[in-house]
Amino acid sequence: MMIIGDDLFSPVHCVVEAGMANTVADPNASPPPWSVVQGWRTSGGGHTFLIVDHDPATDRVLTLESNRGFGLDGVGYRSLGNLRDHVANGPPPEWWRNPTAPTWAQICAFYAERKLAALKVTNHSWSGIDA
Repeated sequence: MMIIGDDLFSPVHCVVEAGMANTVADPNASPPPWSVVQGWRTSGGGHTFLIVDHDPATDRVLTLESNRGFGLDGVGYRSLGNLRDHVANGPPPEWWRNPTAPTWAQICAFYAERKLAALKVTNHSWSGIDA
């Protein structure tokens, strides 16, 4: 998931080219479950991460990423803690009700430039939102 050459969105382009994902046409629309996101801030910093799920009612998203920010010091869920701190490494129960979970609007504001690709994942129930 590293940037290749001058293509600032190469992580997204690579998963599409490898047949692992489909391009999401509108980067502002609600993200599909299991989307790869490459975002860039206006300051120039970028980050690649996954949106595991999105709850339309609360606009909250469950991310899966490796980061040294947002309360993480490795692999985890943005603002919800590291994977290792959750039961069976799964997402926190009812994460979509947690006010610390980011909203899609917050993600879009933080990463002014984004591209997304929906991974070809067939079982979306892991996030718990369909439970």
